[in-house]
Amino acid sequence: MSQFWRSLNERYGCELVFSTAHHKSDGQSERAIQSVELLLRGLCNAWSDDWATHLPLVELLLGNRVNASMNAAPNDLLFGLQLRDPFTALQPITTLGDFTLPDWRLALRQQALDHLALVQEYMRQRYNSLHAPPPQLAVGDWVWLELHDGYSLPPGLLPSDRRLGVQRVGPYTIKRVVSNLAYELALPPESRLHPVISIQHLEPYVPSGNPITGATITAILRERETRHRGLQYLVRFEHAGRDKWVPCLENSS
Repeated sequence: MSQFWRSLNERYGCELVFSTAHHKSDGQSERAIQSVELLLRGLCNAWSDDWATHLPLVELLLGNRVNASMNAAPNDLLFGLQLRDPFTALQPITTLGDFTLPDWRLALRQQALDHLALVQEYMRQRYNSLHAPPPQLAVGDWVWLELHDGYSLPPGLLPSDRRLGVQRVGPYTIKRVVSNLAYELALPPESRLHPVISIQHLEPYVPSGNPITGATITAILRERETRHRGLQYLVRFEHAGRDKWVPCLENSS
């Protein structure tokens, strides 16, 4: 951009934020251009060679459209009133009452700022609700290892079809807390994985417990040891319909 245009924008208090056409970097401008293209598509002739003649009407229509974030139209905030277009020419004219035009315009702008602050607070709360802080784990806790984003086991330990196969393995115990975002697991040697795993790939293991709340164990029938789940016991619960394999957890009663 030439020095002339830089000086002109600086004179009028316009802050220039440059963007590139590829890769796309200005979503707000790109969305506005899409709206202009959509209107021109319905106004232009079959050859689309008269688009320039429709630009004043498109500018007027977009300026009269209410912005959801500000709950007001740009023309309302800029001029203090809605400009007449072919679609609103027959509607009654809004009277200002005891307000002068400058006072009315300032009141509209203040309402838009208040509404914009309310929307920003809503978006902040919604973002925080969807991005909860990571769980805090400690040494000795049991966790699942999620098999995604680059984590996988050797082919001999998992089914050939990764989509239909298991999506997590474990549970494994935490040997060391590296930070609140990384933990060292007690992985079996055949997994061939680095033991320090990000919290993004871990899920706290919650024992399923007894099939019936408050039920007691009546008998331990058998035991087995598998590569993925370690030592397990076939347990019979009181008043349960069937026996169940449960993992052997350290320091469990």
